[in-house]
Amino acid sequence: MKYLYFLLLIANAPVCASKAPPLVGNPSLSLIVYEAKTESNSSAGSSGSSSSRSAIVERYIGKKAGFLELEYSFPGAHISENDAWKLPARVLNKPGSSIKLLNESEIKVRLESYLEKYPKIRKQCGGVVFTWTAFPIHCDINHVIDVIESYNLRLGALSEGKLYKEPDAIMSAPLRAISTNSSTLIYEVELILEPDILISTYKKDMEQVAAITGGNVRSIISSSLRLNGEDKPEFSGKRLVTIEVASNGQVAKLKRETITVIKGGDSYQETRKVIETLERRPFDTY
Repeated sequence: MKYLYFLLLIANAPVCASKAPPLVGNPSLSLIVYEAKTESNSSAGSSGSSSSRSAIVERYIGKKAGFLELEYSFPGAHISENDAWKLPARVLNKPGSSIKLLNESEIKVRLESYLEKYPKIRKQCGGVVFTWTAFPIHCDINHVIDVIESYNLRLGALSEGKLYKEPDAIMSAPLRAISTNSSTLIYEVELILEPDILISTYKKDMEQVAAITGGNVRSIISSSLRLNGEDKPEFSGKRLVTIEVASNGQVAKLKRETITVIKGGDSYQETRKVIETLERRPFDTY
């Protein structure tokens, strides 16, 4: 119990974020807002829903040999210590291609300072810890790239028929223009998702359940999906992606509507629908 109380304190303990340039009224700054709504229902009659919201500040610094130099920071001054080491982060972003850290050494220093302050956290690196909620412990600076990519609206040049792909899709598919006017272009694309990645994501979710309940991940999955003996669940999924491009050529909004179907034993079936949006907004709207 003392150990969980210790983790609860550090997960939610606010720290003052590193100083950044004045934000309000700075034209090089924008706020990237992420919102998600999840609904699920099963053939057994169970259902559930949840929602979440978060944001990150993007500062445009300049261009370097085809790359954009950008800096990302938290919009608030008080961030939990579990997250505070990750940002600010400066990167080179090749739109639609790659993201590379520029201040890796600074991030390493912040991470090491955090782990030295809380040695018990170091022992949990890569695992899941439960306090008020379950959360993963990241101790690898490459995770910073994952954080930035999850807010990335720098998708490169988009056009009718251009192939578009996301990491968990089986293959790319062509964009189709569904609306064009003087101020906005809107594209859509439907992707079929890779079952192995859906299974991996589901297992990670169940690891968080196990952290909360103290149960065994395999047993939780078997019980949830009504699996018997060597039964294997079947996963399938599709995603509709809608991309809005502003008149300045920047992606203003990206919406993902993902439907996942899980088939277990005894004719059990579970359907999950997740609607995620990323939207670029003026900083002072936060």
